[in-house]
Amino acid sequence: KGGMIYQSLDESMWIIPLAQAYDLIHPRLRNEQRERIEAFLRIVAGGIQGCCTRGNWGSWHLSAVGVVAFAIQDAEMAGWAIAEFERQIRDELGDDGLWPESVHTYHYFPLRAFLHLAEAARHAGIDLYRRQAKPGKTLLGMFTAPLDYAYPDLRLPAINDGWFDALVPADLYELAYARAKRPE
Repeated sequence: KGGMIYQSLDESMWIIPLAQAYDLIHPRLRNEQRERIEAFLRIVAGGIQGCCTRGNWGSWHLSAVGVVAFAIQDAEMAGWAIAEFERQIRDELGDDGLWPESVHTYHYFPLRAFLHLAEAARHAGIDLYRRQAKPGKTLLGMFTAPLDYAYPDLRLPAINDGWFDALVPADLYELAYARAKRPE
Protein backbone atom coordinates (compact mmCIF):
# COMPACT_ATOMS: atom_id res chain seq x y z
CA LYS A 1 0.00 0.00 0.00
CA GLY A 2 1.90 3.02 -1.22
CA GLY A 3 4.92 0.82 -1.62
CA MET A 4 7.67 1.70 -4.03
CA ILE A 5 9.72 -1.39 -3.22
CA TYR A 6 8.61 -5.02 -2.90
CA GLN A 7 9.72 -5.73 0.68
CA SER A 8 8.72 -3.63 3.67
CA LEU A 9 12.25 -3.75 5.07
CA ASP A 10 13.69 -2.24 1.89
CA GLU A 11 10.85 0.29 1.82
CA SER A 12 11.68 1.33 5.39
CA MET A 13 15.39 1.64 4.72
CA TRP A 14 14.65 3.63 1.55
CA ILE A 15 12.16 6.11 3.02
CA ILE A 16 14.31 7.18 5.99
CA PRO A 17 16.96 9.10 4.01
CA LEU A 18 14.22 10.47 1.77
CA ALA A 19 12.36 11.88 4.79
CA GLN A 20 15.64 13.21 6.20
CA ALA A 21 16.37 14.95 2.90
CA TYR A 22 12.89 16.45 2.87
CA ASP A 23 13.35 17.70 6.44
CA LEU A 24 16.56 19.39 5.33
CA ILE A 25 15.09 21.23 2.34
CA HIS A 26 11.41 21.77 3.21
CA PRO A 27 11.83 25.43 4.27
CA ARG A 28 13.03 26.23 0.75
CA LEU A 29 10.10 24.60 -1.01
CA ARG A 30 6.86 26.19 -2.15
CA ASN A 31 3.67 25.19 -0.32
CA GLU A 32 2.40 23.00 -3.16
CA GLN A 33 5.75 21.18 -3.33
CA ARG A 34 5.67 20.54 0.43
CA GLU A 35 2.09 19.29 0.24
CA ARG A 36 2.87 16.84 -2.58
CA ILE A 37 5.98 15.48 -0.88
CA GLU A 38 4.29 15.20 2.51
CA ALA A 39 1.30 13.41 0.96
CA PHE A 40 3.68 10.93 -0.66
CA LEU A 41 5.66 10.39 2.55
CA ARG A 42 2.43 9.93 4.51
CA ILE A 43 1.20 7.24 2.08
CA VAL A 44 4.46 5.31 2.28
CA ALA A 45 4.65 5.64 6.08
CA GLY A 46 1.02 4.55 6.37
CA GLY A 47 1.76 1.41 4.40
CA ILE A 48 4.79 0.65 6.55
CA GLN A 49 2.79 1.37 9.70
CA GLY A 50 0.53 -1.52 8.77
CA CYS A 51 3.48 -3.91 8.84
CA CYS A 52 4.61 -5.91 11.84
CA THR A 53 6.76 -4.13 14.41
CA ARG A 54 8.20 -7.29 15.95
CA GLY A 55 11.80 -8.36 15.45
CA ASN A 56 14.60 -6.52 13.72
CA TRP A 57 12.54 -5.77 10.61
CA GLY A 58 9.96 -4.20 12.90
CA SER A 59 12.66 -1.88 14.25
CA TRP A 60 13.14 -0.50 10.77
CA HIS A 61 9.37 -0.31 10.20
CA LEU A 62 8.69 1.73 13.33
CA SER A 63 11.77 3.91 12.83
CA ALA A 64 10.80 4.71 9.24
CA VAL A 65 7.32 5.75 10.31
CA GLY A 66 8.80 7.86 13.10
CA VAL A 67 11.35 9.62 10.92
CA VAL A 68 8.65 10.45 8.38
CA ALA A 69 6.35 11.61 11.19
CA PHE A 70 8.93 14.02 12.57
CA ALA A 71 9.77 15.28 9.07
CA ILE A 72 6.12 16.06 8.26
CA GLN A 73 5.31 17.05 11.86
CA ASP A 74 2.62 14.42 12.42
CA ALA A 75 2.39 14.10 16.22
CA GLU A 76 0.01 11.13 16.16
CA MET A 77 2.24 9.10 13.85
CA ALA A 78 5.33 10.08 15.88
CA GLY A 79 3.58 9.00 19.07
CA TRP A 80 2.81 5.62 17.52
CA ALA A 81 6.47 5.13 16.51
CA ILE A 82 7.74 6.10 19.96
CA ALA A 83 5.25 3.76 21.66
CA GLU A 84 6.37 0.89 19.41
CA PHE A 85 10.03 1.75 20.07
CA GLU A 86 9.37 1.59 23.82
CA ARG A 87 7.52 -1.71 23.41
CA GLN A 88 10.44 -3.22 21.50
CA ILE A 89 12.98 -2.03 24.06
CA ARG A 90 10.78 -3.25 26.93
CA ASP A 91 9.58 -6.57 25.49
CA GLU A 92 12.06 -7.68 22.84
CA LEU A 93 15.45 -6.44 23.98
CA GLY A 94 16.99 -8.94 26.37
CA ASP A 95 17.49 -8.01 30.00
CA ASP A 96 21.23 -8.23 29.31
CA GLY A 97 20.86 -5.43 26.74
CA LEU A 98 21.38 -7.69 23.73
CA TRP A 99 18.97 -8.28 20.90
CA PRO A 100 17.32 -11.72 21.29
CA GLU A 101 19.02 -13.43 18.34
CA SER A 102 22.26 -13.16 20.36
CA VAL A 103 24.33 -12.33 17.31
CA HIS A 104 26.11 -9.00 16.94
CA THR A 105 24.89 -8.49 13.38
CA TYR A 106 21.28 -8.83 14.53
CA HIS A 107 22.00 -6.59 17.51
CA TYR A 108 23.47 -3.73 15.51
CA PHE A 109 20.90 -3.98 12.71
CA PRO A 110 17.91 -2.76 14.80
CA LEU A 111 20.21 -0.40 16.70
CA ARG A 112 21.01 1.36 13.43
CA ALA A 113 17.28 1.74 12.77
CA PHE A 114 16.64 3.09 16.27
CA LEU A 115 19.35 5.72 15.81
CA HIS A 116 17.47 7.27 12.90
CA LEU A 117 14.37 7.55 15.07
CA ALA A 118 16.32 8.76 18.10
CA GLU A 119 18.00 11.52 16.11
CA ALA A 120 14.71 12.68 14.60
CA ALA A 121 13.12 12.68 18.06
CA ARG A 122 16.13 14.47 19.54
CA HIS A 123 15.71 17.34 17.09
CA ALA A 124 12.10 17.58 18.31
CA GLY A 125 13.25 17.76 21.95
CA ILE A 126 12.60 14.09 22.83
CA ASP A 127 15.44 12.01 24.28
CA LEU A 128 15.00 8.37 23.27
CA TYR A 129 18.60 7.55 24.14
CA ARG A 130 17.93 7.59 27.87
CA ARG A 131 14.25 6.71 27.91
CA GLN A 132 13.66 3.60 30.01
CA ALA A 133 10.81 1.50 28.75
CA LYS A 134 11.67 -0.90 31.58
CA PRO A 135 14.20 -0.30 34.38
CA GLY A 136 17.70 -0.76 33.04
CA LYS A 137 16.64 -1.06 29.39
CA THR A 138 17.65 1.89 27.24
CA LEU A 139 18.93 2.62 23.78
CA LEU A 140 22.28 3.61 25.32
CA GLY A 141 22.34 0.21 27.01
CA MET A 142 22.30 -1.39 23.57
CA PHE A 143 25.72 0.18 23.05
CA THR A 144 27.30 -1.01 26.26
CA ALA A 145 26.00 -4.62 26.25
CA PRO A 146 28.16 -5.85 23.32
CA LEU A 147 31.24 -4.33 24.94
CA ASP A 148 30.84 -6.79 27.81
CA TYR A 149 31.62 -9.70 25.52
CA ALA A 150 33.96 -8.02 23.02
CA TYR A 151 37.60 -9.00 22.93
CA PRO A 152 40.19 -6.39 24.01
CA ASP A 153 40.81 -5.45 20.36
CA LEU A 154 37.02 -4.83 19.99
CA ARG A 155 36.46 -7.92 17.87
CA LEU A 156 33.15 -9.59 18.58
CA PRO A 157 32.93 -13.33 19.22
CA ALA A 158 31.23 -15.51 16.63
CA ILE A 159 28.38 -16.59 18.89
CA ASN A 160 25.31 -18.33 17.51
CA ASP A 161 25.60 -17.79 13.71
CA GLY A 162 27.74 -14.64 13.97
CA TRP A 163 30.77 -13.84 11.84
CA PHE A 164 34.40 -14.27 12.79
CA ASP A 165 36.56 -11.13 12.76
CA ALA A 166 33.65 -8.73 13.11
CA LEU A 167 34.41 -5.53 14.99
CA VAL A 168 32.37 -3.20 17.13
CA PRO A 169 31.04 -0.64 14.59
CA ALA A 170 33.01 2.50 15.43
CA ASP A 171 30.65 4.83 13.55
CA LEU A 172 27.81 3.95 15.90
CA TYR A 173 29.93 4.51 18.98
CA GLU A 174 30.98 7.95 17.80
CA LEU A 175 27.33 8.97 17.78
CA ALA A 176 26.69 7.26 21.13
CA TYR A 177 29.60 9.15 22.67
CA ALA A 178 28.33 12.44 21.26
CA ARG A 179 24.94 11.82 22.89
CA ALA A 180 26.05 10.25 26.19
CA LYS A 181 29.60 11.57 26.82
CA ARG A 182 30.40 8.25 28.50
CA PRO A 183 33.81 6.65 27.95
CA GLU A 184 32.32 3.29 26.96
